Amino acid sequence: MSNRWKKIIAWSVVVLLVFTGAALVIKRKKALSRAEPPRVLPAVVDLIKVVRRPVRLTLPAMGIVSSDTSARISTKVSGRVTKVLKKEGSPVKRGEILATIDNVDLKTKKRNLLLKGANLDYEIESKEAALASLEIALANAKATHARTKELLDVKGASIEEFQAEETRIASIEAQVKATENALEALKNSKQMVLEDIKNIDNLLTYTIIKSPVNGTCAEKNINEG
Repeated sequence: MSNRWKKIIAWSVVVLLVFTGAALVIKRKKALSRAEPPRVLPAVVDLIKVVRRPVRLTLPAMGIVSSDTSARISTKVSGRVTKVLKKEGSPVKRGEILATIDNVDLKTKKRNLLLKGANLDYEIESKEAALASLEIALANAKATHARTKELLDVKGASIEEFQAEETRIASIEAQVKATENALEALKNSKQMVLEDIKNIDNLLTYTIIKSPVNGTCAEKNINEG
């Protein structure tokens, strides 16, 4: 077969394919033109009516709730707890007793101080009486000495008697001074005893634990014993 016929056959095949493709395209367009257009299906949606109102937002979590107005109660006195009168969760009133601490030692010290104070009072009273007697004796000695001086001036008394009275006056004055010092020391001791009693009375108030406010016992960290 010559090259001429080969070319004719090739071009014939190409033309046939072109016409076949065109026919298929035309047929497809006609089919599409006769087909019904796709229906638009309605969309199904949920409707919510919007209402304006306050909304509380919460976040679940674990934690410990504590009051910002809580009062932690403690005491200055250490010792054995004799009573605990409130439990956790119990309501309390201001001034109500919550617990007590053993105060036997403090009361014993106070009794001893009271006894010491009574003895000091007796000693002070005795010293004051002695001082009063010495002051009277000193006044009498000075009065006698003044008369002796007058007699001495007119030769009615001896110089020895006059000097003896001076010595006695000096001795009494020394006794007065010593008694005054002793009396001052006793009074200072009594004042110290009174201060100690006052301090013990103050400590005794801490052996009775009271609520400073109205509220609820949230936590208890002590037990009897």
